[in-house]
Amino acid sequence: MGINRTRPIDYRLRLSKDMHQWLKDRASSNYRTMMDEINMHLEQARERIENQSGTKKADITRQDEPSASTKI
Repeated sequence: MGINRTRPIDYRLRLSKDMHQWLKDRASSNYRTMMDEINMHLEQARERIENQSGTKKADITRQDEPSASTKI
């Protein structure tokens, strides 16, 4: 996804135990870290919202990059 993560912001996130386990399982099965899994889901949700509202900015996301789920 076209987001620049060179200087990440540190943010604590509270999750329910079942949400944490689900993310952990998904991250493991997709060969990603937990943080990459969380970011991937947030980016996908953001794209859906921007597409629905018509506020998608070309400089924020790039369609020519493969999605995180297709990267090996």
